[in-house]
Amino acid sequence: MEPRPDLAWHVGVMFTSHLGVGLGLDEWWRDPDHSEATNTGTVLVHYYPKARGGAFAEAGAGLSEAEVNVNGTTAKGKGWALMASVGYDLPFVGALGGAFGVTPRVSYVYSSVGDLRYASGSAPYATGWRHQVVSVGIGLALVE
Repeated sequence: MEPRPDLAWHVGVMFTSHLGVGLGLDEWWRDPDHSEATNTGTVLVHYYPKARGGAFAEAGAGLSEAEVNVNGTTAKGKGWALMASVGYDLPFVGALGGAFGVTPRVSYVYSSVGDLRYASGSAPYATGWRHQVVSVGIGLALVE
């Protein structure tokens, strides 16, 4: 297993002090030329055991896209994905009165994309494509 670049965007709304929903977009790529990349968009449920931040867990389902670029030609496929993550919100108050947070987070995504094809109707580049991604990172968050 080798480290690869990762970019994650998550937005959400808390309905209670413990439970919220949100949308997430996680993108991973193998190298600057995007020879292999995956994108996963999920609908998430957030759960905080304590009423005021701290540890949290997320779970979600959505769509995933995989693409492989070989000699300038891209094969793509789409399928379903499942995501789970855990993290911890560390809030800070900024100098101008605004608050932000630093959030260490570990995430896991499993996706079953199926066939990767160069164009619709063409023979598949790969069949039965699945990917699993474990992501470890630190995020920034705006908090009330």
